[in-house]
Amino acid sequence: MARSGSLFHQLLNSLKEQQAFGKSKYEVKIEARQQALKNGLHGKDVFNAMNNSVFNAGIFSVQTYATYRAEIKKFADWCKSKGLKNKDFDKSKELVPAYLEEKIAKCQSAWTIKVARAALRKAYKDNELAKEVKIPERKIKEISRSRVEREHDKKINLNNYKDVVDFCKASGLRRRELFSVAVKDIYEKDNRLYVHVRNGKGGKEREVPILREFQERVSEIVKKVRDKGKERLFERIPSRIDVHSYRREYAKQRYREIRGKEYKKGTRDKEDRKAVREVSRNLGHNRENVTVSHYLS
Repeated sequence: MARSGSLFHQLLNSLKEQQAFGKSKYEVKIEARQQALKNGLHGKDVFNAMNNSVFNAGIFSVQTYATYRAEIKKFADWCKSKGLKNKDFDKSKELVPAYLEEKIAKCQSAWTIKVARAALRKAYKDNELAKEVKIPERKIKEISRSRVEREHDKKINLNNYKDVVDFCKASGLRRRELFSVAVKDIYEKDNRLYVHVRNGKGGKEREVPILREFQERVSEIVKKVRDKGKERLFERIPSRIDVHSYRREYAKQRYREIRGKEYKKGTRDKEDRKAVREVSRNLGHNRENVTVSHYLS
């Protein structure tokens, strides 16, 4: 990488070089896994091979790129406040551990610190950068996203967007996935409605069951759109609509559909684990622990 311009612009140029928008993270993972198994790797070594391949493949999401850009700007400003010369790229890399330690000392959330570390690792193209820094574990009680009423939640009349809200609750789709849903993606199978997600997180497709209590409601929404001669289900999804909170509602209700009871923290029953696995697939998540900590707990 050419070492020219301010520290921020050097780091930004590094991020730009790694843009891989539209590329499928899922396909990268599958290819890496197959190659790892072919090379005789097992267990954690397979996971590490997949992780390294994804890291080296670049930045897949526009949103991730924007997040990383904001993080490296904070770091560059911090370096400047410490008296580092703007163009001292190598020296700045040495300061990353101290930067993260300062964040920990200020009691910033584990998630915030991990995002900063991920951004800097990507910018410096070093997947083990600051590995010696012990980041505190993220506690479930510290996760507040979509669990408390925010000020902006009060500034939108949800009655004006009842179709959007009800479909969110019925399907548990991500905001970006909702924009792509067309009438043709809603179909019936085995006396139940499903929505076909064509391009979910990581480029993966999935089949999502509509919650039974919303079957008729979703049919009404689809008919309304079809009668208007439109293809896309929703033309606009206001940013103030807390889509993530409805994903949590969907996950909890979907678990209840499968097991006939509420999710109980710490459960180890075989059937409960199968239910968590199914809810994870419905949400488009690979890691069941994320489903448990962020959606069911």
